[in-house]
Amino acid sequence: MTTPAVPARQVIEVEFQSARRYGNPALDVVLDVCFTQPNGAQRTVPAFWAGGEVWKVRYASASLGTHPYTTDCSDTDNPGLHRLQGTIQVVAYDGDNPCCAMARPPWRQTSGTSATKTAPLSSGWATPGGSVSHSA
Repeated sequence: MTTPAVPARQVIEVEFQSARRYGNPALDVVLDVCFTQPNGAQRTVPAFWAGGEVWKVRYASASLGTHPYTTDCSDTDNPGLHRLQGTIQVVAYDGDNPCCAMARPPWRQTSGTSATKTAPLSSGWATPGGSVSHSA
């Protein structure tokens, strides 16, 4: 599997193919994906059932570099969902959307206050950056 690249602050969708069929997948299985950022910080993102035997996770980061991930499934005997590993390469954004091009998001937060918008959120700043399929 090749390492997919996604621009910073853009969403990438990773697809996983279950090796088993479940009666009620949304309730029978919990799938989490742990991403490790280049600075070593880890972010666990819940995946969701997308129909059939397909599960998906969506991930975005402002940190440039390689982001390895590992899956953790409640059904530890499912080789299509449990302990899969992969990487995502986050690259510099090369577009004209000012919200995506900023080094920091266009809002700020002061302790004890709500986020304050400091720049317009136009042009669909959360534009999907792509998708990738992962099979065991």
